[in-house]
Amino acid sequence: MDWCEFTFLASTNNNWRSPVFPGSMLRGAFGHSLKQIVCVMRNRGCEGCQLEYSCIYTQMFETRPHKNKNIMRKYTRIPHPFVLVVDMVADRTTTGILSFGIRLFGEAGRYSPFCIRAFHNALARGLSRNKDKFTLDTIIAGGKRYQISQGDEYPPPVIQSAPTALSRKVRFLLRTPLRLASGGKLMTPESFDASVFVAAAVRRYGLLNQFYGYAEQPDFKLLKKECMKVKLLSSSLEWTKLMRYSSRQNKLNSMGGLCGTIELDIGSSSELGSILAWLPIINLGKATSMGLGRVEVD
Repeated sequence: MDWCEFTFLASTNNNWRSPVFPGSMLRGAFGHSLKQIVCVMRNRGCEGCQLEYSCIYTQMFETRPHKNKNIMRKYTRIPHPFVLVVDMVADRTTTGILSFGIRLFGEAGRYSPFCIRAFHNALARGLSRNKDKFTLDTIIAGGKRYQISQGDEYPPPVIQSAPTALSRKVRFLLRTPLRLASGGKLMTPESFDASVFVAAAVRRYGLLNQFYGYAEQPDFKLLKKECMKVKLLSSSLEWTKLMRYSSRQNKLNSMGGLCGTIELDIGSSSELGSILAWLPIINLGKATSMGLGRVEVD
């Protein structure tokens, strides 16, 4: 699966105080701005539109099951071809700097100029309820920094290589809240199940590769057996409380989850090690597109 990443550095003259987790705010601003840019039907609803299955907005945000694929046909939405790269903000003192990124998977890399423009417009229009306006100063792509001035062409996507397979013993750092269900309930520090964690990673990678990749699908029956063999060597997890305001629902919603570290023995399966190596790139659990479930190899 091809993927690329852009990091954005923006500044403001206002006394900006970032939310504890700006991912929800950034995702909402991104989606609204992208639709304004690409919608040729005056921002009408997407259902029933003649461009419903070919529009950049629906391919990025309101992602429909593919007509020519049988997988997830009973679902109304499929995984998004992007994740935001956002940090939790521990020190919320006022600052004039905002830094975040986006990773694009598969064909979504072709839409990078539209994605960058959407963020450019959203930042200039203003974020949060205070409508704090930002200037997009710098974009980092493929390790190269681009200073952005009025009228400049945006940097092209730089396709990244597949990550190196993980070794048998691996330590994961959960950077942003992981919301992962087991038995119909969100896992807590007390109920964390390593086999469920690994199986969810296999499923997420498989779905992303199915819709946005080109590699041959792994043997899921065999991998399911390998997932059951995974051992939890140690864990230091805590439940991180987090709330976000939904303008669509006009209410606060919980988006808390697990943060901390886990150490696993994933066994000798090289295929499992190769798939788990994608976790720091694709995120895991619910609301990955806004940056939740961000995992790093410690």
